[in-house]
Amino acid sequence: MAPSAPSGSYNTLLRAVASKLLTESGHPLHHLHHASSSDIREIVHHLLVIRPPPDDSDDNKQEEELYTQVDALLRLELQHRKTIVDAHDLPSVMSASSPDARGFDQIALWKGDITTLKATAIVNAANSALLGCFQPSHKCIDNVIHSMAGPRLRAACHDIMTRQAREEAVGNAQITPGFALPASYVLHTIGPQLRRGAQPTAAERDQLASCYTKSLDLLLKTVGDEKVSVAFPCISTGLFAFPSDVAVPLAVDSVLEWLSTHHDETRGWKVIFNTFLKRDYDLYKTYIESKCPGSVELPPAPVSSALQSAAQAIQEADYLLVAAGAGLSAAAGLDYTSEAVMRQHQEAPTYDFLKSIVNAFETRNSGSAFVKTSNADGMFEQEGFDTKSVYIMQGEYGRIQCSRPCSEDSVWSSRPFMEKALKSFNPETYRIEDPAGMPRCPKCGGKMFLLLRVDDSFLQSALEEGRVVYDKWLMEVLNHVRNDGKKLAILEVGAGFNTPGVLRLPNERIAYTDGVKLIRVNPDYPEMPFQSHGVGVAEDANAVLEYISHNVQAKSNAEPVKMEQQPTSTEAPEIPTTTTTASTEAPVRELRAGEAPIKKEFLKPKPTPKPATPADAEAGDAVKATKVKDDRDREGGKKKRGGTFKKRPVDAEQDPADMLCRPAASGEGCQFGDSCKFSHDVDDYMKRKPKDLGERCPVFDVVGYCRYGMACRFAKAHIEKVDGTYRNMKREGYVEGQDLADEVNDLTHDLRLKLRKDTYDFQSKQQMKKGKKNDKKRQQKNEKQEVKPETDAASAPAADVKTDSAPVETETETGDATMEPAAESPLLAERKPVDFKRKIYIAPLTTVGNLPFRRLLKQTGADITCGEMAMATNLLKAQQSEWALLRRHKSEDVFGVQLAGSFSDQMARVCELLARETEVDFVDINMGCPIDIVCRAGAGSALMTRPPRLLEVVSGALTGLELGTRMRTGGTVNTPGLTVKLRTGWSDKQPTAHKLVPKLQSVRASQAYVNAAVVTADFKLRATQSVDAIMVHGRSRLQRYTKNADWDYIFQCSDAQQDRIDDKDMPSVPFVGGGDVLSYEEFDEHLANGKLDTCMLARGALIKPWLPTEIKERRHWDISASERLDLLKDFVRFGLEHWGSDQKGVNRTRRYLLEWQSFLCRYIPVGLLESLPQRINDRPAPYYGRNELETLMASDQAVDWVKISEMLLGPVPDGFQFVPKHRANAYTAS
Repeated sequence: MAPSAPSGSYNTLLRAVASKLLTESGHPLHHLHHASSSDIREIVHHLLVIRPPPDDSDDNKQEEELYTQVDALLRLELQHRKTIVDAHDLPSVMSASSPDARGFDQIALWKGDITTLKATAIVNAANSALLGCFQPSHKCIDNVIHSMAGPRLRAACHDIMTRQAREEAVGNAQITPGFALPASYVLHTIGPQLRRGAQPTAAERDQLASCYTKSLDLLLKTVGDEKVSVAFPCISTGLFAFPSDVAVPLAVDSVLEWLSTHHDETRGWKVIFNTFLKRDYDLYKTYIESKCPGSVELPPAPVSSALQSAAQAIQEADYLLVAAGAGLSAAAGLDYTSEAVMRQHQEAPTYDFLKSIVNAFETRNSGSAFVKTSNADGMFEQEGFDTKSVYIMQGEYGRIQCSRPCSEDSVWSSRPFMEKALKSFNPETYRIEDPAGMPRCPKCGGKMFLLLRVDDSFLQSALEEGRVVYDKWLMEVLNHVRNDGKKLAILEVGAGFNTPGVLRLPNERIAYTDGVKLIRVNPDYPEMPFQSHGVGVAEDANAVLEYISHNVQAKSNAEPVKMEQQPTSTEAPEIPTTTTTASTEAPVRELRAGEAPIKKEFLKPKPTPKPATPADAEAGDAVKATKVKDDRDREGGKKKRGGTFKKRPVDAEQDPADMLCRPAASGEGCQFGDSCKFSHDVDDYMKRKPKDLGERCPVFDVVGYCRYGMACRFAKAHIEKVDGTYRNMKREGYVEGQDLADEVNDLTHDLRLKLRKDTYDFQSKQQMKKGKKNDKKRQQKNEKQEVKPETDAASAPAADVKTDSAPVETETETGDATMEPAAESPLLAERKPVDFKRKIYIAPLTTVGNLPFRRLLKQTGADITCGEMAMATNLLKAQQSEWALLRRHKSEDVFGVQLAGSFSDQMARVCELLARETEVDFVDINMGCPIDIVCRAGAGSALMTRPPRLLEVVSGALTGLELGTRMRTGGTVNTPGLTVKLRTGWSDKQPTAHKLVPKLQSVRASQAYVNAAVVTADFKLRATQSVDAIMVHGRSRLQRYTKNADWDYIFQCSDAQQDRIDDKDMPSVPFVGGGDVLSYEEFDEHLANGKLDTCMLARGALIKPWLPTEIKERRHWDISASERLDLLKDFVRFGLEHWGSDQKGVNRTRRYLLEWQSFLCRYIPVGLLESLPQRINDRPAPYYGRNELETLMASDQAVDWVKISEMLLGPVPDGFQFVPKHRANAYTAS
């Protein structure tokens, strides 16, 4: 057995093991910095599975150290994973006193996890190499046993195979210790492997019987005739395809015969037949009972607590939504890899069980059940389900479409085309031999393909009718759930991770709602996020559906689902009883320029103007006299200092928690004791504390501990009073520091001190330029203005405050820093650039593009995210608020940060700092920011007017990234990428971006920025990295957010790239466009000509945070108001996790929620539009929604946004006012 476990926490041990495995496999360790414990455990599992056994050259000491740590880790997991089952406590199928015992008194039948069995030995169904399965995702028993036993097991098997120098024979067995398993030994036996669907030969039957007898012979030889227990799994019946109904009799008969032969030696033995699936348990039960009719009556297979909970949830539900994935048809035997299995699928009762469950709801309450499926096989229609209540999401084999397609209605039934094709089909060559038999489009004569979502040619419109019916059904059901206390059960069967955005993730979002429970049936992936209500059942779909169908009768008091929508407000006009898909034809009524085409029946009546009075006229004159463009006061022709955001939300003036000692509030001792300047009187605070906001604390739910303790606004979830003392609870299994593990890129205390004391060992040098006496003063003056600027995506468009001319360049740009290209080193490994090709990229969004919002966008399908713009000078000064903009959540798998700066040496230093101290995939230099304070400092859009300095800044950034990566890793393979963000130019009359593109293509790192004082003289930069992407926003600096984005000019900029510059071949740089993208149609349209790699989503993502889903699924999502409210709930939960669940965290979360709602209110529901898509600058006339919540969310009044925030975060303080910080949420002035 392995040595005893070393001391230390589980999390520390886990990270130590992960570090060793990553290091020895050549992977970087930065994966661990922003990974949770569960993520790290998955990494460890994968690396152990693929890790080869040691050879003679390996360091025995290091190998033993790793083994010891893994053993300790596995034992800790085993203690907390499941209850260990003692094999000797399992009841035999027959009493020893029975006259018919004949060995049955030494046999037990058990359904469970064999790795939790405390036995003398367990049997592993191995392969002939005996080294385990090297595929991490495999669920075979060989993989499971090796994973739970640890790497010593593979090493022991390797020793056996090395000694015998040949593969193990089928039917034979070998024995090794159990190592980290509860079992003392593992018997490895090799079963016969059949072709799926084939029947075993006599030789293969003998080989399977030999597996059992040889294993027992070997165990008897090893342990003797003492008290022994051994567990056999179902050998060869899984991936090796031995039919279970043949294997079970062979197994039972072979064991009984062996026990009879060795009766005297094995009196104290017990042989357990272990099964995982219910159908295998039933086969054993039936056969054993048939061997002793009347003498043996085994209990049915035990029902897991998860399955019982699932059945109870459906029993208590008023409505049922079935979500069927590919696993459902697989469970029914619809296997395209085997004709034999395919022929049997009609006998599988899978759909019969499911239909029985659906009918139980339908017969009592018409319309209370609905099916949505990603399967295209047509089984629901074939099995007699009501097709009016089935939404097919991904296409149908039963229909065929034009591959081009030539029109929206180029869809037909597949049958006549298939019948024609089959006449010339050769079953031996699998080819249609007569070209005339190939399906051709009746309209255009083009090629045809089945109606399946496989590429951009898929005709989504063919499925729109089903989607509309499903959306209406779900909306109506959720209204009953929220308003009438009804319950909805979602029965999800066989939905995996091939396309999680189709079934799994939407179901999880629906299950956030109280009153909704998700039953996830999936043997491999039953897990659900904590915030979803429901249960995961890791069992065979047939067994689950059979149990539910036999044990559930639907309730008969559910409200019938009506498709009619009644207006909820007495002021709203009557709304039609049906909502159809918006037409793409031109609207009938005439619209004003810039007006959104809302259906007439939803428009609010125009208010009747009141007759003007002299007092009104005087008041109007007064307003006109005081109003100034851009709402800014003027003093002598200058803007009044102080900005416009006067009424931004502030923290409560007298928060009782302000004077409470935080360590005391969290239940920890205060190191200052009585001398602490804060109060330790927790009882007094609890009396004055406002009422909690909810029953569940978001921080505690995620982490298992809330560091805010009594100060938390959800404290009742984790505070208990014992003997008069308040205690802040920790959930079992909580690991210290786990509450900070989900986010990275902190400004550490040591780094802050080094930066502020100017002792950080930068490898890039700081340059002072000669002949510029006023530069330093000018720079200091600019640095004093620490007002936070805005980035492109959410900055205020002050179209009326314009500077007619660009900054004048009056000085030489090069100074002392001559940009000599560094020496190239072709021997170094190539780095992999950031891949933007057709990725969903969320552009940086000041204030509203915070970490919780980016988490939400990752949830809806974003691929690449970027933090808010940070000023280079403030980062170098270790300003905490600026460093907070760099924080990254673990879900952001491709993440960048955006910088603004005007000095090349500063940019070199800050990029070096980021490469060394943070986890980022790319750095984006914002050369398009239009804000005055940024431009006056020479950064942002001002750089576009000074090309030499612009190129110096980019060269400095490339140098800093390379230097920082070398300092961190010793190489450049993992160097963060660099992207450049431009506008069209300073003025739309003189665009300049196209002139800068070829220059940006050729710019590289420069030795001029390397600090020779700390870098050795022979050091040479690689200098082969160019910018990873050039991004162009289709407006000028002066336009800000007025007018529409100029996409033709963006394409012109992409065309400006050159193949050769200065007689050097230039690789093409990925090109990204941005501006006004609000629908998948616009996204696809901009990428259609192939000139762009992707489009940035900025304001469009704020207005429609589900836009990534629409783009990936290529559809207009008529999202309901309740679903949009669920997104707000997600944001609030993420915000409380990030900013804190105390009062300050609640206030900050509310502030950013309100800022976001100033954009979100601009969304117009799809069902209300006369034509699609909605354009970002189209202003809607006042309108009613289809229900009260939709009307409220359409309001552009801050008072209504505050009402929505109160639904999620409780009431606001008295006198609370809110004015949006940004004016980029305003419509363009027409």
